[in-house]
Amino acid sequence: MPMMTPEGGMGLGWAVGAAVAVLAVLALAHFKRPKPADHARVSTDPLTTVRERFARGEITQDQFDEMVDRLLETEDHPHNPSL
Repeated sequence: MPMMTPEGGMGLGWAVGAAVAVLAVLALAHFKRPKPADHARVSTDPLTTVRERFARGEITQDQFDEMVDRLLETEDHPHNPSL
């Protein structure tokens, strides 16, 4: 039987229980969130990024070939600032 206050109500027990439940849900959601280390490493090299996306199955073979061709074309482009 629940503990009753002298006035006949349940007091703050329900509020404490609800607060504990909310905090437990928030803590679980926080710790279940994917961390950056859970994903593939971040790469600044576009060709490596395309290779990683293909390896993960995010793009098709045709998309991969097209992206690689475009990247290789820009490497040969005379206005490429990296050259």
